[in-house]
Amino acid sequence: YNRSDCCEWRLTDFHVLVSDVPFSSTDLATTIATDGVSDFHITGRGGFPTVIDVSRTGRYVRVQLTGSNFLHMEEVVVNGRVLGQTALRSDSNLFNMAMYPNPAKEYVDITLESDTDDMGMEGIAVYDMMGRLVKKLNAGGESGNCRLDVSILQPGVYNVIMTTTTLESQVKKMVIE
Repeated sequence: YNRSDCCEWRLTDFHVLVSDVPFSSTDLATTIATDGVSDFHITGRGGFPTVIDVSRTGRYVRVQLTGSNFLHMEEVVVNGRVLGQTALRSDSNLFNMAMYPNPAKEYVDITLESDTDDMGMEGIAVYDMMGRLVKKLNAGGESGNCRLDVSILQPGVYNVIMTTTTLESQVKKMVIE
């Protein structure tokens, strides 16, 4: 995800590098030339989100600018899937996560809206803006709604990530008053 508060232009002309082993160099050209490293070059500005289907295994992911500017990103989300299963893309309109009220004080109702009957909620994770997991809920494959108690959270902005039973996820911002 590119930054949405400022400096969107700084995430331009960048590479997403994927490898099964740790990267041995910080030099971009050397890393791209390394056996086993896949390079996905984005020449334009990063999106909200930028979705890259790498279609390979990889334990290590690196985002690196082509030039020497400052790298600013809001978030990096790496979604995996079990090999042999069809991956659903979060931009495919097969499902939507609705969350209300937002801003919230005591609770948030989260709804899975899906065009398919075999998709349910697997889990909900809430992260603060420092990337720390602050709340987790195992939804156990339920469809429909779930209520998340947010009364213990400090006022601020959080990322809520819903994962479905088909291993797809979607991120929404949540404001706690």
